[in-house]
Amino acid sequence: MLDLNSAEIQSNETDKYGPVQRIDFLVKAVSQPGITRSELAVLIVLANYTNSKTGLSWPAYETFANSGGMSKQAAIRAIHKLEGYGFITRQRRKKDHTNLSNVYQLNI
Repeated sequence: MLDLNSAEIQSNETDKYGPVQRIDFLVKAVSQPGITRSELAVLIVLANYTNSKTGLSWPAYETFANSGGMSKQAAIRAIHKLEGYGFITRQRRKKDHTNLSNVYQLNI
């Protein structure tokens, strides 16, 4: 039986990116007209990796592809579309001219 009082389910007002808020976010995304399976898979991966306090995550494109059951190129296309829809914000990162994984934030 699911324990609705468990720490994993509970969130408070300062926990903007908690499990309940992420599920609500995903429910809204599912109702978005025209959203594709790949876009939903990327959102699910992001919701899974998102830090509950900061709302940030930094999965690699390969993580999106492997976890979401799609190619790396499909994941990249989905990320670009989700940015355009306003569901996510992406910040590109580099160190010494080397690309690092992007930082993502769910726009809850």
